[in-house]
Amino acid sequence: MPAPAITADHAISLLWVRLLAWPTGSAFGWFAAEAAAATTVREHWRGTLALGRNETLAAAYWRRARRD
Repeated sequence: MPAPAITADHAISLLWVRLLAWPTGSAFGWFAAEAAAATTVREHWRGTLALGRNETLAAAYWRRARRD
């Protein structure tokens, strides 16, 4: 499956997520947005930061319409 297309909105969301330092101790990250942006943030949290499902939730509330 190809990676989702990164739009300016997605880039800004990911930039903020990357700039914020993950707190030490007990914390939970919650992010809700368009599907591709949520996927991008989830991949950063799970892959780069190695956070688990018990520490994060990146929810997709809608999918951007494709233009053919």
